[in-house]
Amino acid sequence: MINTELNNASKVMLGTTEASAIYIGSDLLWTKVSVPYDAEIEYLESTGTQWIDTLIHPTTGYGFELYGGFTRFENNEFFGGGNSYDNGLGICTHGQGTYGIIVGTTEVCTITATANVMHKFRVNTDGTVYVDNTYEGVSSTALPEGTYTMNIFRHSATQIPLQEKIYYVKIYNSTGLLFDGIPVRIGTTGYMYDKISNNLFENVGTGTFILGPDV
Repeated sequence: MINTELNNASKVMLGTTEASAIYIGSDLLWTKVSVPYDAEIEYLESTGTQWIDTLIHPTTGYGFELYGGFTRFENNEFFGGGNSYDNGLGICTHGQGTYGIIVGTTEVCTITATANVMHKFRVNTDGTVYVDNTYEGVSSTALPEGTYTMNIFRHSATQIPLQEKIYYVKIYNSTGLLFDGIPVRIGTTGYMYDKISNNLFENVGTGTFILGPDV
């Protein structure tokens, strides 16, 4: 494990034992940081009524990375925010069984959408789009000043959650990473924990998330 990985680690295992601190001689290299949750989990899964508000307003120069996919096909918006579902930043699904990645008013690309098949979606701050690390195109339009904040498990403009699993979400702009969300649980309740602000983001919809296994 390199130094940067060690500095950012929330858990270090020595065999089957979790370490509380690591020293070389008397020099402290790493110490376990107290976190406001019981465990990290692989994913959060929405049943179609749960969603999370990141409180971030996207505009030109914003991007994101998300790993996830829908579990039951629906024609709706998967993630995002902006002025509307077709004038902002996000991911939608279509009736013909595809994902569309929207940046500004440009739907940069479409890829096949299959239930329970996960993808890594990435939009860079220059509007270039990658899916599963493959370049898919670049937006020809700028983002408006975002009316709606970035929502996870739905697009904030349409306000209809989608049935999906999400493993992580990152949102950034030209200054750096703004939101680094990982799924966690407290007891049997799921949250997104933002490693930048050290805040928990709860379900603001109805019902409860399905929880993936502990990491």
